[in-house]
Amino acid sequence: EPSSVPSSRPSSKPTLSPTSSPSTAPSSTLSLTPTTPKICSSDDSYRIQSTQDNGTEGNKCRWLRKNEDRRQKFCKKEEVKSKCLIECGECCADNQDYTFYVDNVVTLTSKKAKCGWLSFLTDDLKNQVCKKWDGFGKVVRDGCPKSCDWCLTSTLAPVSPTSSSPTPALTTTLPTHSAMPTHSAAPTATVNCEDDPSFQINGNKNDDCRYVRYKEERRLELCKYEVVNDSCPTACGSCCNDSEDYTFKMGSSERNCKWVAGRGALQRAALCDSYKGKRMVRHGCPKACGFCKLPVPGSGTIPGSLVWE
Repeated sequence: EPSSVPSSRPSSKPTLSPTSSPSTAPSSTLSLTPTTPKICSSDDSYRIQSTQDNGTEGNKCRWLRKNEDRRQKFCKKEEVKSKCLIECGECCADNQDYTFYVDNVVTLTSKKAKCGWLSFLTDDLKNQVCKKWDGFGKVVRDGCPKSCDWCLTSTLAPVSPTSSSPTPALTTTLPTHSAMPTHSAAPTATVNCEDDPSFQINGNKNDDCRYVRYKEERRLELCKYEVVNDSCPTACGSCCNDSEDYTFKMGSSERNCKWVAGRGALQRAALCDSYKGKRMVRHGCPKACGFCKLPVPGSGTIPGSLVWE
């Protein structure tokens, strides 16, 4: 029983029983080596093999973006997901070492810029720059996905075949990048399947996507370059869809590609060979006009700068 009067001096020996149990458990974890942070970047040297490679060296991670069904399929493979972190939506960050050429001088001595430079631009100008060829065989948004709002959602593992009721495929936005706009998981038959009107080869305004497809020999050569294949998907035969924004006047009525597709064969042929709405109708409505091209063998496999004589 404790005494009623406090002791004038503390005891010389503390009680051992309360401390022996709790001190052993946490001490074992304090000596662990800190985890190395994961670098958020895709491996440019990695190649994805598919059944359609026909003996070629395979495809880079950017190839996954061209078709959402393809991305969903290949990103469920652990090897692809670990090598193509950004394309598979595992994370999203700009490449800190990436630089690209711009039209204006960025510093007193250079026309090259890094991804951070994009934050100084208006949204419209930034979108234009992000779609341009960087001068090194890549599109700017591939090197600066976060600054260019080019982030993707991650893919979940497939449902086990033993499950009694199949669960619909889902995508989830990574919480660390929840503020970034993400692309919906829709088939790319209606996404990014239109030639970029601002694309130019070596800065020549006449050497655009129409120039690429005008001669078949030229098309077969140029579409092997990634920058051309990415910027001119219709001309290179990567996909074929009518432009949703293209319209033209017929008398007092506004017409679009759906209207063209509904015309009779003779009227449609005459329409597709006419110039309306500031472009040839067949260029705005390649699918309705039967103006689709076949894919170029080995397309998108040659990196580097582009010079065409």
